[in-house]
Amino acid sequence: MNQQLKDNPEIGAQMLKLRYEAEVPQTGLQLDGRGTPVGHTDVFHSQEEVVQAMRHPERGKNGAYDLKLRDKINRSIQAGTLKG
Repeated sequence: MNQQLKDNPEIGAQMLKLRYEAEVPQTGLQLDGRGTPVGHTDVFHSQEEVVQAMRHPERGKNGAYDLKLRDKINRSIQAGTLKG
């Protein structure tokens, strides 16, 4: 981990953040100005996960699935696990 922080501080910091969030329980939800939970743990961790979700058979047919997908992408961008 120390070498990753030294070689690529941005990626190393993101990895530390993800590790912290996985190990420290969230006690409540803090909302941003749009009502989106801040620090929510249900996020995408890679572009491959987004591609897989976009290929789901419910996408484009189920409005609820599309909304959940959009919200998860937004949370991921906000959490820093995806770039916007």
